[in-house]
Amino acid sequence: MEFQRILSEDDDTTSWLEQRLARLQLNWFLSGLSVILLLVAWNRGIALLYGMVALIVATLIVAWIAPRCNLLGVTARRAVPATAVEGEKVKITLDLKSSGWLSRYLIEVWDWLPFATENHQQSMTFVPMLSGQQSMTVSIPCDLRGVHQLGPLVLKTGFPLGISRRELEIPDSHASIIVYPQPLTIHQFDIGTYRSNQADEAHVQQHSKGHDEFAGVREYRHGDGMRHIHWPSSARRGELIVREFHPLTTTHLSVILDLKTGTDIGSGKHSTLEYAVKIAVSLGEYALRQGIPFSLSGSNQHLESIQSFKSPAQRQDLLESLAWVKADGESDYQQIIRQFVAQQSTGGSVILFDNGQIDLQSSVNTLLARHYQPIIYRFDVPTFESKRFQSAFVRANERGIPVFIIQHGTDLARLFQ
Repeated sequence: MEFQRILSEDDDTTSWLEQRLARLQLNWFLSGLSVILLLVAWNRGIALLYGMVALIVATLIVAWIAPRCNLLGVTARRAVPATAVEGEKVKITLDLKSSGWLSRYLIEVWDWLPFATENHQQSMTFVPMLSGQQSMTVSIPCDLRGVHQLGPLVLKTGFPLGISRRELEIPDSHASIIVYPQPLTIHQFDIGTYRSNQADEAHVQQHSKGHDEFAGVREYRHGDGMRHIHWPSSARRGELIVREFHPLTTTHLSVILDLKTGTDIGSGKHSTLEYAVKIAVSLGEYALRQGIPFSLSGSNQHLESIQSFKSPAQRQDLLESLAWVKADGESDYQQIIRQFVAQQSTGGSVILFDNGQIDLQSSVNTLLARHYQPIIYRFDVPTFESKRFQSAFVRANERGIPVFIIQHGTDLARLFQ
């Protein structure tokens, strides 16, 4: 049996209201016409008019009863994968079943798919005829990352006359899907380095780039490696003396997200938060691929404090974290930056996002004082509010700090070319 699938357009709601109003008008027209004909037949005694009244009444009765009978015993079930990736297609399986030996006709299966494009989130699958159990698989383009709730499934029919319609919501037909953000391909990104004068051995082994620099000797401490004991000095002093090193430079990439409620401007995938997440996941994957430690900071219901990622094996954890990100936190951006500085001591580059709601100057000064290299992505907020698509971005420098001004519709891949 052939199925037809239709995705709604921007004016779906308006079209649905117009159709419903038209059906109501037709019902009232037929009802009024039958009353008028009955009165005329009563006064004039014209038998033909009685027959016309009976025909109209029978039509209204059939139009009201038939759609309800058409959905009796019909069930539907949806199977959806647990995860998907933004930009790819999601395969959804619909299983429909009708009880009894009678076939059902002209059934619409409506579903709510928030991960699809904005004007295709209300989806309708049309079933011309249903007999017994039938299955179908449809592929839906996945347009928006996040954790989405699908459904419910709703069956609709106007069979056979379309004058009256019946709707049936399928119980327990909700489902969830996690959509991971799709990273952009980055071939080159300059990450700042930080000259450290105080670093313990573990820090050197974990984060250093290049060779370790001899800093001097000191007394042995619990946990020091035996291979760093300076035996001549130990023999001379009568106690264990170890050699101390600090790295020439450390390299680290950090992204700090603004997740306070009300800071996300725009809608769908063209919002400031979605652009920030796209930049974060792209830089994170690049860093892990290059063997550079990466950290993600923010504060909301699903992201607390600092999450560190140190190897390509943690790529899935990074995607999972960013899939759950929402602008529903309570902490302001400057507070998150201060917490980052207090907890992190690796230096390197720090990615900041500026949507014009706060002054980042004091936060930038704090980062510079701690020898971090800030990189700012500044959103052109009016373009996000008006949803006017722009094609370019502006790169500038403020006090030697790279600043990228991003507009609604900017091709983010160009940022890293």
